Amino acid sequence: PWRAGADLGDGFRRGDVQAAACAGRVLASLGGIRLQGLKSHSAADARQEAEGQIDILSRLDLVPDLADRFSAVSTALAKWEEPCSPALVHGDFHQGQIVVEADQACLLDWDRAHLGDPACDYGRILGQLQLLDLRGKGDPSAMAEAFATGFVAAGGSRPGARRETFWTVMALLNFALRET
Repeated sequence: PWRAGADLGDGFRRGDVQAAACAGRVLASLGGIRLQGLKSHSAADARQEAEGQIDILSRLDLVPDLADRFSAVSTALAKWEEPCSPALVHGDFHQGQIVVEADQACLLDWDRAHLGDPACDYGRILGQLQLLDLRGKGDPSAMAEAFATGFVAAGGSRPGARRETFWTVMALLNFALRET
């Protein structure tokens, strides 16, 4: 459904569940890679960055109750703490970073790679799917299910619902800052 040598972005924008499943398989393959010398980035670090993003976003005069909404998000994030074993995290995992050629996939742009919660990359894709839904492109539930199915089929272990939610919120905050 996508042309060889192209990234999966077009497939995602068209709601192609095969592209989502491919992204899940690619992400699961990171679980077996062990690298030395990468910096660590914890959920606490992400929460601290999110506080800065929330501060910036809450000052924007976009909708009347935006500051209250971000305050609620900030309060909820402050209560979140769920330790995990650090693993390789791409750090900017999204459909445009995956190039497919025949039965091979290549993951690009490793400049944000670090050791941390692997659910970070998982939540980033879920955030991307919600962003596409907001733009009227694709069916996020079907795409998320295909992504999860591809991820598990390739040996990945789905993060719990709390970790998925936390990292999806982190991604959405990052996207909100970028979009505004």
